[in-house]
Amino acid sequence: VVCIGDSLTSGLLPDRGYPGQLRELVRPPVINLGQSGITAEGGLERLSRIPTGNPSPQVVVLELGGHDFLNGFTRAATKQNLIRLIDTCDEMGADVALMEIPRGFMSDPFWGLEREIAHEKDVELISDSAIRQLVLWSPVSPPGMWFPRSQLSDDGIHSNPRGSAFLARHVAKSLDCMYGGAIRP
Repeated sequence: VVCIGDSLTSGLLPDRGYPGQLRELVRPPVINLGQSGITAEGGLERLSRIPTGNPSPQVVVLELGGHDFLNGFTRAATKQNLIRLIDTCDEMGADVALMEIPRGFMSDPFWGLEREIAHEKDVELISDSAIRQLVLWSPVSPPGMWFPRSQLSDDGIHSNPRGSAFLARHVAKSLDCMYGGAIRP
């Protein structure tokens, strides 16, 4: 299992991101190729770091596109780069699980992008509900501000170890949908 994404994937120390916790939930080895601030285009470079040959990745989890929006990329350019990533994974013989990225709670010009791509390319979609809960259960918004022991984020954006475990469970659940219980230890 190869995980490519931004700081939600790479983690912010002392947290090592959700892939570190995913290792405990699935049988195959998990490789974290996350990089803080990465765009979908940068994900192509990260994907090139996967060694070719045996064993090749069974699945690549993509958590990309948030920084495209923040850096002024268009929806079309982001879609094109995500599709290139999926096509490259397909050429490698790897399945894809695409994480849906919320880019705004009130208005999101990229709304539905990952759902559209998942439908067009027939890949697994990991709903944005997991990332939205990180924000809701953070110290910056209710209910997180009211229940500090339940917080999934320390800054309202990045997961803490509890939040990374939460994301890892969502990713593992999607992998279960793809491969059944055989992927679990």
